[in-house]
Formats: sequence, C-alpha cells, structure tokens
Amino acid sequence: MASWICLSVCIITAFVLEPATGARLTTSPTQIIIGGSSPTSELTVSCSPNAPGITVVYNIGIGKKSSTGSNEPIIRMGITDTSVQVLDTSLQQRMTVSGSITGATGSIQFILTDLRCTDAASTYYCSNQYLADIGGSDEAVANITARTYPEQIEMFPTPDRVSYDNGQLISFRCTGRIGNQFTENLQSLWTWEWRSIDNEFTSWTRYPNDQNITYDPPTPVSGSGGCQYTGASTLVHTVSNQDNGRQFRCYVTNEDYSDNKTVLVVGQQPIGTPAPGENIGDAGVDGGMIAGIVVAILVVIVIIIVVIIVIRKKKSGGEHYETKEEDGRDERPEMTPNVVYSTPSSLDQRKPVYHNRKSPSRMKGRENDAMDGQHERSPHNYYNNRGQTNPAMDDNLDDSRASRRSYDDDDDNTDARRTPQGYGSAV
Repeated sequence: MASWICLSVCIITAFVLEPATGARLTTSPTQIIIGGSSPTSELTVSCSPNAPGITVVYNIGIGKKSSTGSNEPIIRMGITDTSVQVLDTSLQQRMTVSGSITGATGSIQFILTDLRCTDAASTYYCSNQYLADIGGSDEAVANITARTYPEQIEMFPTPDRVSYDNGQLISFRCTGRIGNQFTENLQSLWTWEWRSIDNEFTSWTRYPNDQNITYDPPTPVSGSGGCQYTGASTLVHTVSNQDNGRQFRCYVTNEDYSDNKTVLVVGQQPIGTPAPGENIGDAGVDGGMIAGIVVAILVVIVIIIVVIIVIRKKKSGGEHYETKEEDGRDERPEMTPNVVYSTPSSLDQRKPVYHNRKSPSRMKGRENDAMDGQHERSPHNYYNNRGQTNPAMDDNLDDSRASRRSYDDDDDNTDARRTPQGYGSAV
C-alpha cells in the first residue's frame, strides 16, 4: 500500500517539476556552396519554441557557438520588443531579419547573402524562454557545412624574364586558394600542361615529366574554420630551343582556375610572337591604326595634287569660258526675233551639195555674216561672195524652199546660185 502511494506521489511530482523542453532550429540549405559556377545565393536560419503547454513566450534568440562553446548572439527578440534586434553588427549590411512574439507563440529568422566561409564555420543555436505551467528554457543546435572552390590561382616564374637562355632552369610556382574539395592525392588536384603558340588552335597537352613537379600540403585559411584552403605546386623545367614560344599552364579542379606563362628563348623568334621590346597588346593595335591613318592621308594628298595638275593643263591648252558672273550677265537676255544661229562646226560635219559644181572646200569653215549685220539684197546672184545676205531671211523663206529656188531677176544668162541643200541658218 505504501509503495503504491509513493509511486503516485513520484509521478505527480515529476509531472509538475519537470521543466517543459523543446526548441526548433531550421536552416535552409543545410550546405552552402561558395565560389564555383553555381554558388549559393542566400542562407536562411529560423528559430521558434517547440514545447507543449506553452502559455507565454518571453524571448527568442539565434547565435553561434564560439570555439570555447560559449554563445555569441546574432539576433534576439523579447516579449516587449516591437522588432527583431541585430546584435552582431558585422553582419548587418548583408542580413535581413524578421519575427514576432504574440502570447504563447513566436518566431524569428535572418537571411544572409554574399555568403562566405565564416557563415558556415561554427555551430548555430536557437534559444527560447517561455512559461509552460512553470518557467522553462530550451536550446537547439545545428551545423551548416560549406563546399568551397578555388578563388584565385597565380603563377610565379623564377627567374621572371622576358626571354631565357638555352639550357637555363626555370621554376614555375602556382599558388592560391584551392577550396576544400580535394583529397589526399594532390596529384589529382593540380594539373600541369603546355603547348606551342605557333598556332592559336594548338591544344593543351599534359606536361610529360611528372618527376619535375612537386606539391605543397594544403593549409587552412585563417578564420575560415576549415572552409577554405591554400595550396601550391611547383614545376622545374630546363629551357631548350624547342621551348621557344611555348606556354606553360597550371590549374586546380578545372581550366576556370588557371594561370599560364609564355617562354621565349634568346636568339629565337616564334611565329606570331612579338620580339622582345616590341609593343604588344593595345599599344601595338594603336600603332597600326596610326600608321594606316598616315598612309591614307598621304594617298589623299597625292590624288588632290594630280587633279590640280590635270585641271591646270586643260585650262592652259584650251579656251577660256566665262560664266554669267564673270562677264557681268545677271539675267538671260531676250531672244531677238529672226536671229540666225550658225556654228562652223556644224558646217564641217555636214557634207553640202552644190548645184554649181564648185568645190565644197571653199565653203568649209566660213562665217555666216548674216549674224554680223544687215546686208542689202542684190538683185543679182545672191551667193557669189562671202557674207552675202541669206535670202531666207530677206523673203521670209525657210531653208528648204531657198535651197530649191533660183534667183535670176534680170533674166540674163547668169548662173543661178542655189543654197546648198541642208546648209543655211536656223531662225
């Protein structure tokens, strides 16, 4: 009987005195990717009470565990707060917070962007203080892992020269942040290649002498919590004439994280490679453009000079023709009625027909004096002398009628002269 009474008291005591437990901490995602081609854009961490019988929520907080295990708060909200408080101000520029507490419920969260190794370097915790029959508190923890990739790889040749002597030793050392995605087999982490640059389409091939390559053990980056490492590898090569214009390259993981060096050999000149001391890059392009501009200007000048010479020769060997402005004529003159127009050139080109059998050469190139002045019409023989009147003008006859008509007013036996067919003046 006594034992049953004791058991009943123990059960009741345990139910009343045992503090309520429960807190929920969620992270999304649980693993972040830093660097590489598809890095994680943001990290969300939220916290809320998770205990039965809660009547009042007093406060909620999210933070990180230090290396000694102590709490380092990031954000917190109390029952009397109207908004979430940011306690870690170093994250304020890249963090967005939200949350609320209402009676027996409440939750808070933050969203981080521009993620870094330190965002996944330690354990996150979620703490709650609440009332559930009696006062209680609880805490939950979660770890976020990070995958990191190389960020920068650089090559440092020793000695660092423009060109090297045949038989000279050269040391290529590649170093940089290599991420944390590697194994103990460092030979699979680092890749060394070379190629000739005589042809821009020449492909890279693996460096053939593995015994010339050494590897340094990776070292954690300070403050990254093992999220990021640095590494190095060295290639020692003996230069030969065959290496002239050859490129050496190292990379980690893939070609996106690489660096290279081109080797020139003294006394050798590879195809497509500028000689030592020549301008390369943008300077070379600018020099070529300047040279082209100068040549174009010279060509234009020569063309202008030739055109001027040709024009002067034509003016000196031909007639001078005045324009309206040069001879003072501002307006087109009125056309004088019954003016006869004749050009010597038209006389030369057209072959006249003469009924009196005289040589046509006597008429070739003659002037039409009907244009020069008035002439009295003679009753005899209109066309026996130069400059006689054109009967077509005197009698208002056209050229065709004048060419077929004979004029013999004195009825004597004088030969009747006729105007050559097709020869005359236009009214």
